[in-house]
Amino acid sequence: MPSNVVKGPDAEEVWKRAVAAATDQYGKSLKTADPDKFYAIVMTIYKSMCSKHHCTPKAEKLLKTIRRLELLS
Repeated sequence: MPSNVVKGPDAEEVWKRAVAAATDQYGKSLKTADPDKFYAIVMTIYKSMCSKHHCTPKAEKLLKTIRRLELLS
């Protein structure tokens, strides 16, 4: 997983699911035959999943803050 893009435990989980989805869709052969294309596909899936799961670093910090506030109230 690219450390410059994927940050945080939630993002790591989404990255793993994106890799699994790309592997299911395109097969393991693409991963070895054309790793650049496979990476581009995984990144597209990852970004789509992140928009739904709030896995950007800013969103993760915001969600952690909200969870703390909920615990205090």
